[in-house]
Amino acid sequence: MNNKGFTLIEIIVVIAILGIIGVVFTVSLTNTLKKTQESECTDFISEVEEAACMYATLYKKDSNGNIIYDRNGNKELNCAPNTACSFTVWELYTNGMIDSNVNKCTNNNITSSTTAKVNVTYSSGERICTYVK
Repeated sequence: MNNKGFTLIEIIVVIAILGIIGVVFTVSLTNTLKKTQESECTDFISEVEEAACMYATLYKKDSNGNIIYDRNGNKELNCAPNTACSFTVWELYTNGMIDSNVNKCTNNNITSSTTAKVNVTYSSGERICTYVK
């Protein structure tokens, strides 16, 4: 007998093997994309926290860009030493403290209605900046 084709069983086995390979590849790719997004979110949060810590030490400015002075003639900081304060991500973005206008955790543009903020507190004289959704 001279068979020149594949049997139905052989074709089904090949299709099943290709299906299993496809599922494994898809799951692996999904996990990799998820880890990448989590990493970008962590990097974004670190960037925002660092920007808030830096912004806290800068002087307040009015709408014309002039430094604001207190009643005693001293330059006012955005966040006085050993005083708790908070800044919105929008405030940090509009003041040039963060580069991107996209929140890497939500993939949404940062706008004036963005509620995420950074709290700046002090512990034993050390400034601690914490991202809050």
